[in-house]
Amino acid sequence: MPSLLEALPLDIVLHCAILSGSTSTFEPPTAISRLSQTSSALHNALDTRISPNVYGQVFSSKFDKAALYRRSGFLTTDSALAFDLQSRYQLLRRVKTMGLSPTNLVEDLWTALWMFLESDGLNERQLQRADFASFMLTVAKFHLGSPDSSEETGVGSFSFHSLVVWLLAFTLSRQVILMLSAQDRDQLYGLIFPYILWSNKAVSPLATCRECSRARYGCVCPEPVIQGLEDESASRTKTSLLRCLSYRGQLRNIPHPSLAAINIACAIMETTLMRVPPHFPENRAIANAAQLHGPTQEDYRAWASYRTSLFADSVPNEPSVDGPLQSDNSLESSWTRSMLHELEFRDLLQSIPLGNTNTGIKYIPGSLTGVWEGTYRRLPLPSSVMQTTDVDINPAFSKPIQCSLTEYINIMNEQSLSRHAHALNNISVSDFFLSHDSSELSVRGGSKYRKLVKLDTIHPVDARDNTFFNVMLHGETLNAHDTAWGGFKFWGGVYEDGRIVLKRSAKNDGDQGSWIFEGRLKFGTAFLGRWRVSGEPTNVGVDHGVFSMGNHGANWKRE
Repeated sequence: MPSLLEALPLDIVLHCAILSGSTSTFEPPTAISRLSQTSSALHNALDTRISPNVYGQVFSSKFDKAALYRRSGFLTTDSALAFDLQSRYQLLRRVKTMGLSPTNLVEDLWTALWMFLESDGLNERQLQRADFASFMLTVAKFHLGSPDSSEETGVGSFSFHSLVVWLLAFTLSRQVILMLSAQDRDQLYGLIFPYILWSNKAVSPLATCRECSRARYGCVCPEPVIQGLEDESASRTKTSLLRCLSYRGQLRNIPHPSLAAINIACAIMETTLMRVPPHFPENRAIANAAQLHGPTQEDYRAWASYRTSLFADSVPNEPSVDGPLQSDNSLESSWTRSMLHELEFRDLLQSIPLGNTNTGIKYIPGSLTGVWEGTYRRLPLPSSVMQTTDVDINPAFSKPIQCSLTEYINIMNEQSLSRHAHALNNISVSDFFLSHDSSELSVRGGSKYRKLVKLDTIHPVDARDNTFFNVMLHGETLNAHDTAWGGFKFWGGVYEDGRIVLKRSAKNDGDQGSWIFEGRLKFGTAFLGRWRVSGEPTNVGVDHGVFSMGNHGANWKRE
């Protein structure tokens, strides 16, 4: 007997399918499936290939799509949205059932990565509802071991492991990390520790570098050549393949996971409470009265309160009622969450065929201006490594870092870009000169940069034109930091691809060498990376490590 629904006009039936599939934001559109099972005619009519517009509209009620339209433009068709809808619910089904089978695991985790890169809040709430953090912790335990150098794109490859580390960094909140047992946190730290290293391969931290003959964890070479791997030229030839992963039939570039691993590692280190020396004076007033120099207990507590920013900690709150949720899909000239990763993932985004992201992804001047504070440290080896080696290892240590940064810019062209890159590659404090009113910065060789004085950061959508800026940085510690921890000045700049380099030296020209901090700005609020010491400083027990800083707000005013 034919279904009574077949008597209705098809457009009404399709509209009913859209309404039934969009009723609840956080539930799968199972009502459409039940509707399609009422008759063969409706089954055919509701096929994704016949009526992709139905699934395109359902997609819009359950996931963010502003980034899709911004980046892909006319490629964001109803058919593409229908395919993405199926892919995302396939991922969510796997997450809810803790499906760890390697079959289609790479494809599903790629779907998760795109959900984060395209999220303005709603995508992440969908993943949170499915407990994606627990799923990724389980995936890490099962799959995040030593990569198979013979495998280029599968679950054993370095690229797949990079994908896992990035997803951990996107989904782990401070609450999740604190809820882990000490044993589980140590296990997670041991899994991500090899990926903190600069090498394009995750290798044993006890491997040695052929350039400096030091253990890999103690090597400071920019691209160490590890004993036991292929020769250097062969290694560099394979780098592009090792950083690529097949997604929808094409090789996609994925950034090296070192900064993602540093982000997680710093958060794990901060779960151990810092001990405030009880014999230090309580505050600065007491220290001054006793003519004591150095940090006080108050200074220690202020430093101990610093927490590394985690992307998952800033997910917008869910609505109080589980009803249709209207996500902000407007293309306003302002920051949105989906824009926060564009510079770091620009190689991936620019690989979108015929998309709108082939130009315009760049560092936005003004993003670094302000007071940055945090910690630089040498990370300890995981306990699993410590138990299997007798190697003499420098102990872990940590110290506070502060920098009040000012940006100086000039318009980029081919000649200025070459000089800018040369100045950063060969950065020397003696090559930087400030004008008497600090409104202009000059670099030896002729380049001049004007001080950036506008209050508001250039909006990213407004900045999507052909104007690129070279950015130089000048900064110093504030007086309170000088008194407690010592005074420092900073010089540096931003590379075209968004890498940031700062060179620190003591204000009093003491024998502390030059400390080089190199990293990236992550999701607009965290400055993460690695540091190393050049020269032969005195009274410095370690010469490299990682750092994490957060912005305490811009210290500039609108003119």
